[in-house]
Amino acid sequence: MNILFSRIIKSVDWKLGFILWVSMILLSAGVNILLEYRQVESIARAQAEAIVDYIDVMGEWNRSHDGIYYKRNASGKDTYSWINSYMMMAELSQIANKEKQVKFRITSLKPLNQRNAPTGWESESLKLFENGVKQTGGFIENDTRYRFMMPLYTSKECLQCHGHQGYKVGDVRGGIS
Repeated sequence: MNILFSRIIKSVDWKLGFILWVSMILLSAGVNILLEYRQVESIARAQAEAIVDYIDVMGEWNRSHDGIYYKRNASGKDTYSWINSYMMMAELSQIANKEKQVKFRITSLKPLNQRNAPTGWESESLKLFENGVKQTGGFIENDTRYRFMMPLYTSKECLQCHGHQGYKVGDVRGGIS
């Protein structure tokens, strides 16, 4: 009886040890996958934030000059056209969306142009911005793309076109997505 009991104990010890060893490997792998995901998300967020900041700086530069004139060739003739910050960002967005991996757009809960109406995710983000949230972002489910959004605040220059919508300087007017 002692020999049989001893063999059972040794068998249980070996199996229990093996189960614990496999469990530790699986736990370690799971933690490493989670840490890797968080690292990738952190890098994606930092890149998205830098891009949005840069886009906002371009708009701010344009607004500080009350818009800019640019040379274009229409029908074989050089002409100069005035462009405000919104129109400049819309044109940059069209170029980026066609040619680059980074896509962006300006949106609002009260768009003057319906092409700028928010998607469901953007609408949720804009409402969060009105409640003080500074940015939203994350990987799109079942996709490798990262989406990100930051608010656009109303400046005095914005009121030339958006004043009739009830905005005041400092209000969240929309967002860069």
